[in-house]
Amino acid sequence: MMQILVVDDSAFIRAMLQNALEKWGYNVTTVDNINDALQVILTDGIQFILTDWVMPGGDGPALCRKIRELGVDFYIYIILITSLEGPQPLIDGMAAGADDFVHKPIQMEELRARIRAGARVLQLERSLHERNKKLAELGDNLLAMQNIIQADLKVAERIQGKLLPANLSCILGVRMEALFRPSSHVSGDIYNFFRLDDRRVGFYTIDVAGHGIAAAMMSLTLSQQLVPEIRPSSLITFGLHESLPGFKRALPATTVVARLNQQYQSDDAGTLYFTMIYGVIDTVTRCIDFCQAGHPNPIYLPDNGAAQFIGDGGFPVGLTLLAEYESVNLQCSQGDSLFFYSDGITECMDENGQMFGEEQLLQLIEETKRLPAENVLPTIAKRIAAWRGNTKFDDDISLLKLSFVDMNCC
Repeated sequence: MMQILVVDDSAFIRAMLQNALEKWGYNVTTVDNINDALQVILTDGIQFILTDWVMPGGDGPALCRKIRELGVDFYIYIILITSLEGPQPLIDGMAAGADDFVHKPIQMEELRARIRAGARVLQLERSLHERNKKLAELGDNLLAMQNIIQADLKVAERIQGKLLPANLSCILGVRMEALFRPSSHVSGDIYNFFRLDDRRVGFYTIDVAGHGIAAAMMSLTLSQQLVPEIRPSSLITFGLHESLPGFKRALPATTVVARLNQQYQSDDAGTLYFTMIYGVIDTVTRCIDFCQAGHPNPIYLPDNGAAQFIGDGGFPVGLTLLAEYESVNLQCSQGDSLFFYSDGITECMDENGQMFGEEQLLQLIEETKRLPAENVLPTIAKRIAAWRGNTKFDDDISLLKLSFVDMNCC
């Protein structure tokens, strides 16, 4: 049974939380200041903390920093409880070491869900701790260590795969098809396609700089933030739309990208940046509003016209706070398609060191225009593999195709 430490100077809040947590089956310890909290953590080895932001003698972020400085050999999951609004408290709390947030007034079912999510993280940490212990015991048996690492990577690959939407899905008359080829078990490319309200669909495609585990972890973090949930800290929605009861109000694409750029600023080595396109589709008017942040120019394929590049490049996310982002608006019709792709496709090298290139991709999309829809992306994948000479790529490859179809087809 998991032990939870509640840190709050209000006796009422401590009692309320203790009562709820114990009903949910958790053991609970409560204290009213950060010094007692640190002592309890060291004495009892508690790994899950619920702490208020504002307390006498030290605030929640101060407690987070002190916990991260303890140097214990187990991970401590921290949820900050705050009434502060806006992105800055989120940024400050994450910088101090918090893992998650709950806003006041506390919604108990939301709190319960966030505790369960944190418990899964701790379970994973314990599993990894045990796995690392076993690896240490193997000593110089390099082959055995490699086998375990490969098994873990395959598990991570399956987990990452479950975060991606189905390769073929349809929402409100917009059909999404995807092509995904990671360069290793895990990928820095990630994408999603989701319903925002009764007429709007959101989508994004992201390419994190670098490859392998570090890039994959970054893409995982981003995928957890870019979800259409109704909560104050949401990056893509806010509140409830007055004229659409029960549905979320979608933030403009430029606002979403600007928020991400504010939150993710790279270190001196410049390793934390990423390119992306985030967009919102009004399925009634078939108008797309998207923001391009350093990602390759999308290809627009009208039903009755030639394939063409759109967009103006933009600046990658996470390199500088001076970056400014602009919207691209496109009016589409039924039968039109758009292709959003990572540079792993256009920069794919053949055996002579020549890149596949944007123009060849444009021509290929034009050539596949009259193929049955289900054959388009497989044909593109085969052509890229033939260019490469094998199915092993130096960079992750992803391609998102969005098409406007008859609403009755969804």
